[in-house]
Amino acid sequence: MAFESFLSYAHLDDTDPNKWIQQFHKSIELRLTILNGKKVNVFFDLRNEDGFNISTNIKQSINSSKTLIIVLSPLYIYSEWCTAER
Repeated sequence: MAFESFLSYAHLDDTDPNKWIQQFHKSIELRLTILNGKKVNVFFDLRNEDGFNISTNIKQSINSSKTLIIVLSPLYIYSEWCTAER
C-alpha cells in the first residue's frame, strides 16, 4: 500500500485511555481524503517495538510518503526512535 503521509509520534504519548493519537490519525486521514477527493492513506505504526532497529517497512513508508506529520512532544524530542524517523 502506498502512503501519502507518514505520522510520526512517540508511542508513550498514546497510552492514555482515549488513545488521542489514534483518533488524530483517523481524523487527519478522513480530512485529507475529503480535501483531495480521493482516499488518502496515512502511515500509522501501532507497534511499540523494543530496541532501536528501525524496520524496513517503516523506512520504506517514510521514503515513499510525500509528507511527514510529526506529533511533537517532549517524549518525541527525547525518543531515539523518533529521531531516526526524521
